[in-house]
Amino acid sequence: MILIQAPGGYSIRDIWGEFFTLILLEDTILVSVRDNPKMEIMNGSFTVVGCGQTGIVRVTQDGAPCNFICDVNALQLTSSEQTVVIPVATNGNITVSYDQGFVDAGVVSSGDSVYIHVDQNLSELEREAEIRIESCQGIHPITVTQEAKPVHTGEFNAGEISIYPNPVTEQHFRIIVPGGAKGLDYTISDLSGKALQNGQLFSSEEVIGLKVEPGSYFLSIMGDELSFKKVLIVL
Repeated sequence: MILIQAPGGYSIRDIWGEFFTLILLEDTILVSVRDNPKMEIMNGSFTVVGCGQTGIVRVTQDGAPCNFICDVNALQLTSSEQTVVIPVATNGNITVSYDQGFVDAGVVSSGDSVYIHVDQNLSELEREAEIRIESCQGIHPITVTQEAKPVHTGEFNAGEISIYPNPVTEQHFRIIVPGGAKGLDYTISDLSGKALQNGQLFSSEEVIGLKVEPGSYFLSIMGDELSFKKVLIVL
């Protein structure tokens, strides 16, 4: 609030800054500022004219405190080539780094998520990498573990199971199991491993209706002699 003593009246000009608004009363100027979700300090000004004099009023608003949230600390991925998108919440800038050649990672253009891409693992050994997200709160590490290439189990290779479409766009997708799916169970879990949806497979081609929100999930198919896991992306 700014008190004005100008018997002949006053006027305002040269308003600079979009984060505040002015309410002009007879002898008072009320300055109203919007919430500042960012960490940057906001600066603005305006000029008051009255009684043949001018005065510049500068408006400064502090930045918001640092905020960064990422709920993922570890990823367990299958041997196939794939990309996983991890949501983050922050009011500052973030950078992503990594040190393993089979991994590529970075910030999505919208700034509200991080992508992690892994090449296909053709080795019979499991491999691991660390993704580091640096923010105003320091470094948030994510451990990425990728399974070894699938081996033949029973009459067919677990890698021959088909999932489409993936990404899923219409709340349902198909699972195709060569040779039939009798005795197989499926589970859809979040990236932390919490099971959200499960059921049984009865034929070589099953249509699965989804009961989950858009995001990235694990699809696991298990049987007596088969273990299959793949990232399922729901748009």
